[in-house]
Amino acid sequence: MDVRHKAEDATRDALREAASRILRREGVRALSLRRVAREAGVTTMGIYSRFGGKDGLLDALHAEGFELLSEAQASLPEQADPLEAIVAHARAHRRMARDHQAHYQVMFERSTGFEPSSVSRERATGSLEALRAKVSDAVSRGALDGDPESIARAVFAQVHGTVALTLAGIEGGDGEAGHDAALRALLRGFAP
Repeated sequence: MDVRHKAEDATRDALREAASRILRREGVRALSLRRVAREAGVTTMGIYSRFGGKDGLLDALHAEGFELLSEAQASLPEQADPLEAIVAHARAHRRMARDHQAHYQVMFERSTGFEPSSVSRERATGSLEALRAKVSDAVSRGALDGDPESIARAVFAQVHGTVALTLAGIEGGDGEAGHDAALRALLRGFAP
């Protein structure tokens, strides 16, 4: 990689990081091209030339967030119990959301006002395949009973709901153990 490409990559990274900091500190309403450019130490033209504008920058954060989620899921150790594999998956999802709140906001809140590109949507769908695979495994092994797609959607809704409460500061006092207990209760509802 030549020096010019390294500088371009460093500038792209600086812009994504600046946007993430602004989102984390102040939310979507505070995100403007001028603020991002100023915080990254470049001109607004730098955003346009690298991302095509604000939507392109948000789309890059969206895609990067789903890559982080996929990495968190892929790093999980194998579990002998298929239900515990789903619980571990949920923990990884919650951890990623806590560690990368700005990305999570762009991934799942439409208050950003942008529509993800087809490439970003494919990455999003791909990252959710890991949950579907764990649920399908639990169904095929007799630990759960029902349509794997419906169960996976219910699990995702429960996990995302607890994440949203946590990020909004509405989480109960039982933290991770409470989230795990709620998910296990949901899974018991799909027991054979």
